[in-house]
Amino acid sequence: MGRFLFTLIKMRCLLSHCLILIFLFLTASMANAQGITIGSGAILNINDGTFIVPNNIVIDGEMMATTGTINVGGNWINNGTFTAGSGTVNFIDGQSPVEISGTSQFYNLNAVTTTGKQLNFEAAKEQKVTNLLKLQGDCASLKLLALRSTIPGQRAQINLENTGTQDIYAVDVMDHHATGQWLAPYFPEDICSIDQGNNIKWFLYTYLLSVSKNGTGNGTVTSSPAGINCGADCSETYTSGTIVTLTATPDGTSTFTGWSGACSGTGGCVVTMDVAKSVTATFEALIPALVELPKTGQIDCYDINGDWIPCNGTGQDGEIQAGVPWPDPRFTDNVDGTITDNLTGLMWPEDANLMATKDPGFDTDGTSGDGMVRWQRALNYVAQLNTQAYLGYTDWRLPNVNEMEGLISFGRSNPSLPTDHMFTSLSTSDANIYWSSTTAEYSPSSAFLISIDTGSYDAWPKSSYFKVWPVRTSGITPVIKIPQTGQKDCYNTTGATIPCAGTGQDGDTRAGVPWPDPRFGDNGNGTVTDRLTGLTWAMDANLPGADTAWQQALDYVAAMNAGTYPNFGYTDWRLPNIKESQSLVDYGNYNPALVLNHPFLDLPNGGHWSSTSWIPPENAEVAWAIGITNGGMSGGVKSGDGFHVWPVRGGWYSEYGCFGLNPPIKPDKRYTLGSTIPVKFHLCNQSGDYVCTAGARIYIAQVIDGVVGQEMEGVSIGGANEGNIFRCDEDDKQYIFNLSTKDLTERLWQIRVELDDGTEFTGRIILDKRVKVDFQTGTQSGETTFTVSNSGPPPPSGHNFGAEPTYFDISTTTIFSGSAEVCITYDETQFRTERSLKLFHWEGGSWKNITTSIDTMANIICGETTSFSPFIVAEELSTAVTISNISAQTNGDHVIITWTTSFEIDNEGFIVLRSESPGGPFTPITQVMIPAMGGGFKATYTFTDGNVEQGKTYYYRLQDIDSRGRVTAHQVIPVTVDVARKGESPQGTTGQGNDKGSVSQQSRMVIDKDTVQNEIDKPGSSMTWVSVTVSDNESKSSVVETDSATLQEEDAATANRVYKDVSSTDAEKLPQDAGLQRQPLAEAILDSGDHKVESQHSPSGPSSFSVSIEDDKGNLILVSRVEDTESIVTKANDLKVTEESDRVVITWEGRGGVKGFILHRTEKGKENYTPITNLIPYFGQGDKDIFIYRFSDNSVKQGTKYDYRLEMVPTMLEMGKRD
Repeated sequence: MGRFLFTLIKMRCLLSHCLILIFLFLTASMANAQGITIGSGAILNINDGTFIVPNNIVIDGEMMATTGTINVGGNWINNGTFTAGSGTVNFIDGQSPVEISGTSQFYNLNAVTTTGKQLNFEAAKEQKVTNLLKLQGDCASLKLLALRSTIPGQRAQINLENTGTQDIYAVDVMDHHATGQWLAPYFPEDICSIDQGNNIKWFLYTYLLSVSKNGTGNGTVTSSPAGINCGADCSETYTSGTIVTLTATPDGTSTFTGWSGACSGTGGCVVTMDVAKSVTATFEALIPALVELPKTGQIDCYDINGDWIPCNGTGQDGEIQAGVPWPDPRFTDNVDGTITDNLTGLMWPEDANLMATKDPGFDTDGTSGDGMVRWQRALNYVAQLNTQAYLGYTDWRLPNVNEMEGLISFGRSNPSLPTDHMFTSLSTSDANIYWSSTTAEYSPSSAFLISIDTGSYDAWPKSSYFKVWPVRTSGITPVIKIPQTGQKDCYNTTGATIPCAGTGQDGDTRAGVPWPDPRFGDNGNGTVTDRLTGLTWAMDANLPGADTAWQQALDYVAAMNAGTYPNFGYTDWRLPNIKESQSLVDYGNYNPALVLNHPFLDLPNGGHWSSTSWIPPENAEVAWAIGITNGGMSGGVKSGDGFHVWPVRGGWYSEYGCFGLNPPIKPDKRYTLGSTIPVKFHLCNQSGDYVCTAGARIYIAQVIDGVVGQEMEGVSIGGANEGNIFRCDEDDKQYIFNLSTKDLTERLWQIRVELDDGTEFTGRIILDKRVKVDFQTGTQSGETTFTVSNSGPPPPSGHNFGAEPTYFDISTTTIFSGSAEVCITYDETQFRTERSLKLFHWEGGSWKNITTSIDTMANIICGETTSFSPFIVAEELSTAVTISNISAQTNGDHVIITWTTSFEIDNEGFIVLRSESPGGPFTPITQVMIPAMGGGFKATYTFTDGNVEQGKTYYYRLQDIDSRGRVTAHQVIPVTVDVARKGESPQGTTGQGNDKGSVSQQSRMVIDKDTVQNEIDKPGSSMTWVSVTVSDNESKSSVVETDSATLQEEDAATANRVYKDVSSTDAEKLPQDAGLQRQPLAEAILDSGDHKVESQHSPSGPSSFSVSIEDDKGNLILVSRVEDTESIVTKANDLKVTEESDRVVITWEGRGGVKGFILHRTEKGKENYTPITNLIPYFGQGDKDIFIYRFSDNSVKQGTKYDYRLEMVPTMLEMGKRD
């Protein structure tokens, strides 16, 4: 029989009788069929029946075994979903080999053969069995069940759950990895007589047990069965099911305090190896440290280039912040000329240059009176203060190097003092460098000095000149105690040893906590504990074996914690901060500057890296290092200088195992100024569980040139917080603060989070006003960021970028429906004209114009979008003015031409030309260009031609001029208006869009059709023609067109004054690069058109114009030129406000010297004026041009009183004059 493939597509068989029909069909008609394919989207449910498929089963949809049985003789190919239920899958004799591909989970999986069969399992895939795994061949006849991988040598896996059962007999296995309750084969007799070395290769499954140690103490952890001795060997691999007992043994200086991880409590630790497991043993020191080291004050992190980076995962001082937190407040003003440091308990004079202020005559060294003296002179001055009982005290001393360093904050520079210090007389021009009382043992003619500007210290000849800052012990209980320096000898200025008594030197006063003896303890496991500070150090002071760059030092310590390099059983090593490194130094020794009989090995010459960076405005590409040879402090270039690695652990650091700002704080993104930024973070305890146990506050500060400025409390929005306090969501244990940026400025800001245990961490954001996104239908708030770049797809056809291509790549986590408004602030100096700008969004592989509005005063362009990707602002190369209506009416002895534009983004103004013949020549009758409103507004213009003769027919032509000086005319509408008799209504012509006029108009066009047809057909010469016949009426003066329905009588009277002086060419309206070269307009346009125009035409009588503008809110703006400018005596720009029933009418006079006007409004009695118009341009061409502006405010509320304010926007020329 031929092979036949049965495919079940989109059929749902949920009842057993449905299964029976299929089964009967298959067994009766397709006993020799190739198999069955369950198509994508189809579901086959076996229920409780038996499904026999002698050949292949291919699952592209879903197959459910439920409680039934599936017998398959061919391949099992699972590309979809198989639900085992409690059913059974049997691989029966028939085809061999057969393949099992995909990943399936079986309840019962049976493969029994009496004829010999091979199952090929797909390599690198896992088949799971939850109940019974039965794999059997025939041992007597050696008809084995062979199990193979589809790729020789690459493992395939069968995983039997621990609660399952296996029945395995007479198998031939290669390339497999079996896991489960037992080992396979379980009984030796199951191997039959097959060669064990070649054919039975079912590999045994093993798991890794890892042990680590924690705490301030030391000890070892051993295992039974053997394998772990931690100490040195802290991990071992055990066969599945192995029961391992761990034992913790503290050393003589420590106590075992308990297990964590896979074990808990303080008793024995027994683990069953059914998965990989880890256990931590905690040992604490029996004798507490004599002193605790404070934090350095550094909370920021910097890369090798000196750029600020988020601290998470860096291992830098700013991340770990090891050390006791500083008290708040750090200092107390004693109101007697002294300041007490509450951290150290030391009292300092408030005046940091006391000698120069109090006793300038004592300073006879170097420059007299500046307070900078030689070292011995400094000691003598302190002795004098004690003789004088300065401020009532006689125990002043010159501070030793440790006491001076106790003042320093490595989180600041210039000065490197805590932000709340109260000291005075710190120089901002000269260096603030102070003598210590500590002599440099390696060069006794030198003493250590400290720079308060950078926080560093070094030795300098005692004959040098530096400042003096005495200190005494206050008597308060300090947070920490400062240890002695180790110096016991005294030296004169030449370096000779002298008796210490009465010298005031460090060897004399020996201020600080004495050291224990012995200072260091060997823990017997490659580590050393400093009994003074409680810190544990690697015994090998040069672990990598060579000097490294700074980042490589940090990476090496991270690799120790990961187990890549020996870690001596601990996973909490760190690169020491600068105060931890300094704590090792014995200033009474050198080469090395360590206590005698120290236990450390491999002490190389040169420095040892700290994790502490210099900070801006100093060089953050430099990190601090300690020279163990002489005890000095120096800076090393992170990317170049090679120093050594000496890891440390222990001491005080945060009780929280993890902290740091989560996304969305992104230092590489820009946040929209005025938006709300959700600041979030998690805290976890030492077990890794998220907690809400700490209080947290947020502070923000400007960052200028890398320097963090004065902090202020963060302000939330939405009422979710109180003050600057974070709230913690108890469900997901996440701290949240919705930071408002509406009162901030456009710059880089630092966010600092401070926990109530003193832990601090920071993030930085760039606020940028160039992008604003308004979600009208946001359903879940998020954060919106953007990046600015100069690369991306080219602008759309017919458009150009500004001087520099700018792409705004916007992204948001806000969930919203519908559209969002995107507004971008552009740089107008980048474009030739603002009126032709468009906002585009890259969507579907092309640019989409989404422009909805443009504010040329605020330089903001907006559009609507439903998605986010790059946006650009581009300039349209040429934008034709859209004229929706044009008309001409006779009114006595003058002609009124009116036209309406529906769109004129790139338009500088209009020229009206006239001829007495349809074929020309046409001459301009506007003495100057009529300025255009420009924009997306609907605007209506009215021009009055008073220089006409009765009985003649005139042809009018309208041209517009774009920002580049190019002239464009519109469609041809030849219309002849009948002569109006006295007493009849005025006659005229009207054209709309591209229409040719009404039927009656068309009949009057026939005469002129042939004359104008050539003009119509010329490329680029789409023009507007209007012909008007003037009636024989009595002579009247030319007047400005006004709207009698909206102007008051006195306004109309003002508007009808005769215009007498118009003569100027506006360079702003006609830029030089437009090719006009500052020519008078009528002359300049001669070279732009296709028709001859008479040059320098000056009409013999007056003409005038007006313009009405309808904004997007329906408010009407009417502008009319005042004719008799010389008789104007009222103050320009005075506002006149008239209240009407449903609107307020505001009238003012506009004069030269301004670019335009913006009208602002507020409810009466309030100060928050807001603009209610965009820029309304000044339409004049000279200083004497005066226009009446009339604005109808229709967006008023009944019963509400308003105040209005007119803003006059100066021209660039006027602003230059003011500057």
